[in-house]
Formats: sequence, structure tokens, C-alpha cells
Amino acid sequence: MSTKGNFSEQGNVLKVGMFNLFDGTNVEKLDNKTRFQVRSIVAMIDENRNYALGMCPVKKMLPFAFSCLPFESEEIHSGREATNLLLEAAAKYGIELPAAEFCVNYEQHGVSKGEAFLPSYQEAQQMHKSNLFVAWRAIGLDRGDCTFVTSSVGYNFNVWLQSYSQTVVSGWCNQYRTFGVIPVVEIKL
Repeated sequence: MSTKGNFSEQGNVLKVGMFNLFDGTNVEKLDNKTRFQVRSIVAMIDENRNYALGMCPVKKMLPFAFSCLPFESEEIHSGREATNLLLEAAAKYGIELPAAEFCVNYEQHGVSKGEAFLPSYQEAQQMHKSNLFVAWRAIGLDRGDCTFVTSSVGYNFNVWLQSYSQTVVSGWCNQYRTFGVIPVVEIKL
């Protein structure tokens, strides 16, 4: 079922690159008032599953893990589900997951603790849109490395890194390497 008609009927045409504000509204451009009310940037819309994901307006450089977590999450398409399962496995093995912990503990800009998560490999690949870069530039997220860790752990327990840079390639990498982390939230439709 397509939700495109539903968005239009509600007068809320949602597009990648829009700014999701604290009050649940979405705007295409920021002004002096809305600049400080950004909850997330609309990064992905899945019309088949009737949900959208937004990247929170913060970026931090962290490793996925301080050692190697022997757990595979590559086949889990939901970043929220994968993040929760990774944290459960990490607790079992006594391993810290700084990237996942940063996301689930994030509580700023209208996001409650436990609401944010690491996106999955599948979700992160759908976020590669040129409109996203325009929005990042508007709030300063385009500075530095634009390669981000996901919640997808695969073969040899490597973690998937999604690059939105023209100079760095996406791919599998050791868990202890440091890359960018941006908490992701679901946007109510």
C-alpha cells in the first residue's frame, strides 16, 4: 500500500532532507525560530512499511566496540531491533558498545532516552540522498568525515560502515575502529 496519498491528504508531504521539529511538524527550510527546534533530519521514508527515519542533529566519533562482539546482526533489517539485540549480547559477554550506548542514551533536541538507535545496513543504504546533504549543511553536520557506523555486524564480526562521502567507500570494518555515530529516530507519520 502506498502512503504517498496519505501524506498528501494530511497536508504533510514528507520528503528526505526535511527538518522534523520538536512539535512533530516537518519543514523544508529553517528560519531563526525553527533553527533551534530540529529534532531530526528526515533521512529515509519507507512507504511500504509506513515509517520514516530521521538523523538527530548530532555527530560523535566513537568505535562500535572496544573489542570484538561475537554476534551477527546483518540479517536484521530494523536498526532499533538490531541495536537492542546487540546491547543484550554485549551485556552477556561483558563488552562495551560505545556507538550503540551513545544512541540509546541520547536525550537532546526533543528525543527521549531509549528512543534513538543505530540504523541497520539496509536502512543506512536507503539514506543516501542528495537532499540529505543540503539539510546537513544547513545545521553543520557535513563537516569532517561522513562515514557512519551501523548496527549490522556480519562475517568475521565486522561492522558495516556507511559512507556519505565522495572520497570514502562504504564497507565492512573491524569493530574497534572509530567512525562517526549519528543517533536515528523513527518519525511518526
